[in-house]
Formats: sequence, C-alpha cells, structure tokens
Amino acid sequence: MFSLKSVIRRMPLCRFVQSFQNQQSIEPSYLVDPEEVRIPVPFGEIAAKWWGPRDVRPVLAIHGWLDNAGTFDTLIPLLPQHASFLAIDLPGHGLSSRIPAGLSY
Repeated sequence: MFSLKSVIRRMPLCRFVQSFQNQQSIEPSYLVDPEEVRIPVPFGEIAAKWWGPRDVRPVLAIHGWLDNAGTFDTLIPLLPQHASFLAIDLPGHGLSSRIPAGLSY
C-alpha cells in the first residue's frame, strides 16, 4: 500500500518543483538592495528606489492608491537582470513630500 506522500513524490510536476526547492538562488546585490533616490520637485522631493545598472534607462514602476514604492521590493528581483527599474513614491505616499494645500492628488 502506498502512502499519499510517496504517490505525490512520484508525480512529475512535484519532482520538478522539488528540484527548484533544493537549489540556492543567488541574486545580484543590485536587484536585492535598491539604491534610495531623491528627486527634487518644487514642493519638496519624490522618493524612489532604483534597481539595476544606472547606465540603462529604467522602467518606471508606479504603485497604486494607498501604497508606496516598497510594493516592488519582492517583485523587482524576479524580473530580467539586464534592465533597470525605478519605483517612485507618489506625492504624499511613502517617503515623498506632500503636495501643497489647495492642490489635489
């Protein structure tokens, strides 16, 4: 009689997944630890995080409402390593300055 665990181990997909679980992934440090960037604007600054080489035009990553650039901390390391990514905190979010009173978001 077979146990459920032994049957699952014999399934091709499970062996495929297990092969990845046994490998240690080594990610380049520039994709794991982004560079903190400050972009000056008339009302203060826009905070951002830059992943990847600085000599490549970055893909701009913009978060959703009630969110911040930290959303991309786990996503960016999974993307192609030859590209650069710039995730910004929209005004009033994360570490960016708030917009002046009287202006709307």
